[in-house]
Amino acid sequence: MAKNKVVAGDYLNCSVVRTLGLISLNSGFKQILQLDQSTIANYELITEEHRKSAVSGVSRGLVGGVLLGPVGLLAGLSAKNKGTHHVAIEFRDGKKSLVEIDDKIYKILIQKMFNASNASIFDNNPPVDNNTSNSGINNNNYNTQQKKKGCLPIGCLAIIAFAVIFAIVIGNLQNTEKSSVETIIDVTQFSKINSAKLIEIMGEPQRIEDYEWRVPKTNQEIVGKLYVYEDSKYEFILFDDIVMQLDMYSGQSKGDTTDIIGSFENKDDIFKLFGITPSSKMKKEADTNYALRYENVSDTVESVRIFDIENGEFGMAKFTYDSKYFR
Repeated sequence: MAKNKVVAGDYLNCSVVRTLGLISLNSGFKQILQLDQSTIANYELITEEHRKSAVSGVSRGLVGGVLLGPVGLLAGLSAKNKGTHHVAIEFRDGKKSLVEIDDKIYKILIQKMFNASNASIFDNNPPVDNNTSNSGINNNNYNTQQKKKGCLPIGCLAIIAFAVIFAIVIGNLQNTEKSSVETIIDVTQFSKINSAKLIEIMGEPQRIEDYEWRVPKTNQEIVGKLYVYEDSKYEFILFDDIVMQLDMYSGQSKGDTTDIIGSFENKDDIFKLFGITPSSKMKKEADTNYALRYENVSDTVESVRIFDIENGEFGMAKFTYDSKYFR
């Protein structure tokens, strides 16, 4: 069972507390600070790779240096306790802590750090713009190339024909690769359906829990329902008996580091994995080494967030159908 406390660094032994969709550091009954984007500058989930690096005497990123002290602490952290997560946190005031938290707190932390209403978390990792403008082409060089002579008409035609054939072959290869991506689950079918329809599609849930939440925009405290399937692989968040979000978790959250949700070669494959046809209005809001976030994805899915990305594999995915409760 997770300790839900700070186990190293600043705020040592302070408790990590979950209340109505919020998480905070507490000392006794006194709240020290909330854990969200307003207080956290950076965070990093401790993985098996970190532990192996510690054993070999090599540490990297946020978990290195003074935060963890002797590498033996990092190496000694258990990777096999189900539902236990170790997260290195760097606060905006420069302090650093290592916390041990359970599934529920970890999920809320991820939610808070990826809140669409505040993109400041990506100041140090700005979104990647793949739609780079071509307006920077040097027209002078282009005109100079146009003026060059010595290319015979027959030779030019041969080059053009070769280029066309090459483009067709490459296009066919790309289409073959795209068609090889198999859909894991069609998440669009759950968009804003009621609980009866959800059960019709998924069957009876493993359990139903109250889902306490505080709406960021209005600060209103509300209680929805969480429909849990396959040991939290699928968690559906319902408000007013309507599915507003689907969260998917791999076995990594239970200590199985070999279990993943899916993998991709190209980031566009992600949408086909989940049966989504992106709209022309879709916008990539964030692209870090750890996570991806897309907004205005399609008519049925407002937001897609992918987490725990490593070597083209990922361990967590969230699909928001109506974001009014989450912003």
